[in-house]
Amino acid sequence: MLSAELMTNTDGLRFRAHGHSMSPSLRNGDILVIKKIPVDGVDVGDIVLAGTTDRPLLAHRVIRRTRNAWITCGDALTRPDAPLDAERLIGRVEMIERDGTSYSLRTVRRRLAGRLWALAARLGSSLPAKAMKRLLRRLS
Repeated sequence: MLSAELMTNTDGLRFRAHGHSMSPSLRNGDILVIKKIPVDGVDVGDIVLAGTTDRPLLAHRVIRRTRNAWITCGDALTRPDAPLDAERLIGRVEMIERDGTSYSLRTVRRRLAGRLWALAARLGSSLPAKAMKRLLRRLS
């Protein structure tokens, strides 16, 4: 679940995340900085902000791309979301602000970590969260 308290600034769209579906990558209370990008710029492993039929806003990781849609899934979830078409994509999470520190998701290490999360989700991996958290720390 994500707060509808959206604000704009020169860095793009920002809002506070609520919930645990993206744990440990995103934490409850993190500020997410979103950048509008062309739909062909969305890659597997990216965390995107989208509007869905179930929720006004959802920030989940792209785990697969089909011809006309993106399949997303929360890092802490076992089932993927319904496919998203281009009209539902709002943008890509570029940065996380947590405890006064900003973390870019566009570094090579964090992009690699995102792709590993996506691969694990596609394979239905049940890697313990602690193991994935350690891996993310090493790649960050």
